[in-house]
Amino acid sequence: MTAVIRAGVIRNPKSQRNRAGPLKDRDVPPEVTIALPFTTEALAETVREFAAQGIRHLMVDGGDGTLRDVLGALPAAYGSDWPTIALCASGNTNLAVADVGGFKRGERAVLHWYESLSGAHPTRISERRPIEVCWPDGSHAPVYGFFVGCANYARAVAMATGGLREKGFFHGWAVSATIAGAAWQVLAGGKDNDWQRGSTVTVAIDDAAPVSTPRFVLLATSLDKLLMGLWPFWSASDAKGALHWLDIDAPAPRFGRVLPTLLRGKPKSWALASGAYRSGRAAQITLTMAEPLIVDGEPFAPDAQGQLLLQAGPLVRFHAPA
Repeated sequence: MTAVIRAGVIRNPKSQRNRAGPLKDRDVPPEVTIALPFTTEALAETVREFAAQGIRHLMVDGGDGTLRDVLGALPAAYGSDWPTIALCASGNTNLAVADVGGFKRGERAVLHWYESLSGAHPTRISERRPIEVCWPDGSHAPVYGFFVGCANYARAVAMATGGLREKGFFHGWAVSATIAGAAWQVLAGGKDNDWQRGSTVTVAIDDAAPVSTPRFVLLATSLDKLLMGLWPFWSASDAKGALHWLDIDAPAPRFGRVLPTLLRGKPKSWALASGAYRSGRAAQITLTMAEPLIVDGEPFAPDAQGQLLLQAGPLVRFHAPA
């Protein structure tokens, strides 16, 4: 007798695509429970209920922020034995889907996913470790995300969540428009504008001594690729560590000239020689700063000492079409 597969869908009703065109699920089997939590508290309760029901497969129907919130709710509900995750991209940004894949939105998306769990459709499993953002003083539960940043990245995200989305830029176009808009602010504003002054952040990479200096931008991801071929990271061939990081001093020298190659992870030799443009891989990064860290689009303030610790989180198994 074939074992019954229990599965659950967490659909963010506030995600951009779900607001614009709510899905009308067709032919969803009774073994699949679909929940539409409106708050993070309701989402956490949904995850606890799914765990109590023995659900071992989750579909996250939303964007990167929804995935972040679901992952954050898993430890309390599932402990260290996390379920498999499938993605259905419905958010403003969907970086994780660009890397690990996801199921296409549509009336039969949930059915296609459920059938694939029993082998009816070819699938692939990708394993990734999210960045675990920890508060050293214990004032906040860990947050799990796949793309984080601070300094001018926070300004760029604020710009993207404001005027750009009001103009209809979403998904990959929002990323491109954000980069273009940020570059224009830097190039048109001169050497003494807020963007070129950056923000003072103390950074310690693994066991290296902390370095405090104005940062133009600091980024980190644990994904293997981003949207639209963008990849502003590079490292030595023997580098280890789950976190890819980019660190640029402020003011960023000749930023306009280096930007096109920087976005592909292949900066000019003079940029590397300047010492202002650095990238690599790390097992952990310790930050001390006054401003919040952006984790998959959401700002999170550091602890009372201004500190946050970034490290590789638990292994997540992503289920996607082959």
